[in-house]
Amino acid sequence: MHSYNPSKTKVTEIPIPVNEKERLTALHNYAILDSLNEDEFDRITELAALICEAPVSLVSFIDENRQWLKSVIGFGSKETHRNLSFCQYTIMGDVFFEVPDATKDERFKDYDLVLGDPNIRFYAGYPLIDPDGYALGAIAVVDYRERTLTERQKRSLHLLAEEVIALIVQRRQKEELKHFGQLFKLSDDLICISEADGTFKKINPAFKKVLGWDTEFLLKTSLFELVHPDDVEITRQEIKHLATGAHTISFTQRFRTFTGHYKDLQWTVTPELSTGSLFAIGRDVTNERLKEVQLADSEEKLRVFFENSQGLMCSHDLQGNFLTFNQSGAVMLGYSREEITGLSLYDIVPQGRSDEITNYLSDIREKGAVKGQMVLQHKNGSVLVWMFSNVLARDAGDEPYVICNAADINDRYQLINDLQRQREELEVSKQAAEKANMAKSEFMANMSHEIRTPLNGIIGFADLVLKTDLNENQRQYLSIVNQSAGTLLTIINDILDFAKIEAGKMELNIEKHDVFQIAADVTDLIFQPIQKKGLEMRSNISAELPMHIWADATRLKQVLINLLGNAAKFTKEGEIEIRAELLGINGDQSQIRFSVRDTGIGISADKQEKIFEAFSQEDGSVTKKYGGTGLGLTISNKLLALMGSRLYLKSTAGEGSLFYFDITFRSEGSDAAGTQQPELFKNAAVLQFNTNPLTILIAEDNPVNMLLTKTVMKRIVPNASLIEASNGLEALNSCEAGLPDLILMDIQMPDMNGYEATTRIRALERAAHIPIIAVTASCLKSDRKRCYDAGMDDVVTKPFVEETMALMIKKWIINK
Repeated sequence: MHSYNPSKTKVTEIPIPVNEKERLTALHNYAILDSLNEDEFDRITELAALICEAPVSLVSFIDENRQWLKSVIGFGSKETHRNLSFCQYTIMGDVFFEVPDATKDERFKDYDLVLGDPNIRFYAGYPLIDPDGYALGAIAVVDYRERTLTERQKRSLHLLAEEVIALIVQRRQKEELKHFGQLFKLSDDLICISEADGTFKKINPAFKKVLGWDTEFLLKTSLFELVHPDDVEITRQEIKHLATGAHTISFTQRFRTFTGHYKDLQWTVTPELSTGSLFAIGRDVTNERLKEVQLADSEEKLRVFFENSQGLMCSHDLQGNFLTFNQSGAVMLGYSREEITGLSLYDIVPQGRSDEITNYLSDIREKGAVKGQMVLQHKNGSVLVWMFSNVLARDAGDEPYVICNAADINDRYQLINDLQRQREELEVSKQAAEKANMAKSEFMANMSHEIRTPLNGIIGFADLVLKTDLNENQRQYLSIVNQSAGTLLTIINDILDFAKIEAGKMELNIEKHDVFQIAADVTDLIFQPIQKKGLEMRSNISAELPMHIWADATRLKQVLINLLGNAAKFTKEGEIEIRAELLGINGDQSQIRFSVRDTGIGISADKQEKIFEAFSQEDGSVTKKYGGTGLGLTISNKLLALMGSRLYLKSTAGEGSLFYFDITFRSEGSDAAGTQQPELFKNAAVLQFNTNPLTILIAEDNPVNMLLTKTVMKRIVPNASLIEASNGLEALNSCEAGLPDLILMDIQMPDMNGYEATTRIRALERAAHIPIIAVTASCLKSDRKRCYDAGMDDVVTKPFVEETMALMIKKWIINK
């Protein structure tokens, strides 16, 4: 092994490929630079060294300034300056490049790597040419003696170069496939694969959202059972047409929903002739069809209006010959409709005014619309002055003609414009709504995963380092990092909750809970920050409360923790009190008042309404002392609204505040005499368990989060044996070799996601049940449900800290 320092090496000029800009673009698009080691590349590198009997082999890529080594054997550096690279010459062409003796080659004889350590003499390499013809880098072998490769070795090296390119292309295709998978899941359009007999093979979640049917029901039900009876035959004919070899067809049908109503679905279908499968994308065009019917009705009304209008309405060609004429207009000029439709504009103007008609026809042809005054002659010879507003149009055969509106027709003409504008506005509104829905769906799906994943590393490792021996400055700085990351997580949660509530996607999860345990959990979470500020924490939970209530405990805790957090934030000295008291009982319904009181700065009367507004705080100045999104109370109030309640406030500036809310719950066990309330202020410490030897499988594709999870597990269960899997497929293969005692399963992974891996691992179980804990960056309720549906036992949301994992070990291993 040799080390290399490019800063101490002489740099020479080298040639640049003619397509360098495009080549670099292609290289960066593959996202291979600075990626982690991969076994597939290392095996190819080792194979190259063995075949070519060389001490050094490498797979490298050439970017703007350097040669970066994806895989290397026999050399210590991961990169060299591009100008010092032998491979730079390899990428100049698409053929084998060999240097038998570098000391005799004018291009390389002055290289420090040739003159000094490691004294390179021989080099041979093949360029790595991608499918578009760009040389991304090279696979090469190096020796310290003069030599050449045999034809067999050259051929082998060429094949290995093609294998490297195949790996790179496959790597990018996997990423693209992952994104297509996200599109399938998140699309608002219906996407499915079906058989020609109408049997669904695969459908996306949009079917449930648009039609209301569960996936399980649709997969065992023919689409012909749900298509409107009047549309069944046309649907069969369209599918039959596809079977004849048609590439793609589009048609619309009415489809029955779960509620029994019908929706208009517009389908675009493509057949796969080799399998007989049909690939289809459907859009809900119910509203659009309704608007079309309304528009057709409006057009029919306009036709009736034209026929019965009391003004003059007609049409003519670009030579002035009348095509249509309404009855009242003809009568105004003294003709029957049959008489005047055989005439032209030249026939109904006074003598000497023919040039006006010629000029008018020229203007309408060029401008498409003309307004003004026109003098026409009555059949009896009298002269009439008309105000007109005429437009050029085209019939179904694309032939131009003019629509004429005269006399008191301006209001009616405006009706035509209004109808056209309405159609355009509807189309613009529809497109804007579709874009907004797509953006909102992408935001909700990606926000959690993309931000929480790196936050997991920040918060997790900061928490671990804070538990080590640090000097005062280090502890202070790292505490600030940890607090800032926690604040960022709170802000993200607030924004996500606010977005879900505003979008109407927030749902309550009503389950049976111990009301005293809810109070204990809340005070336990907030006790430490309150105690650190030197404040006194009081808890007054009435013994008269029912033992159990049916509620969304998570959201109820969220409201209480928000109120307690605000109280701690705005209180310098004194005390904070949380109170829960029974207001009344009616059958199995109990009304409970929760309140949080503090001795803080208080809120002035004129600011008490403002604090409930989104993104608002009492102090709105740029020099405000207290930070935050200003969403906390807004979200709390909106959550309480979902529970049938709201926040109330009593406060005096400088004396403190009291926030409270009243909620009616279904309850049981109202007689609390003799009941033992959970211990408050538990202040859970890090748990360390000495158990029988455990085997824990960790499935995680993010290297930082893998390291964090391993570190935390070793601290909690020192004698555990940890198995790593970078995707669901590796996790499944590991379980096929032997089931572990516990599995920590990430969800979004390449090759096979956590849902599928869990389902297939469950199929391997015989007698024992292996706890599988989802570790996911998603905070959506639907994703949590999907984890449980896939067979997982519990869910840990990223970011997590050591205590979270310790409680999971205690719950699923120690207490079992």
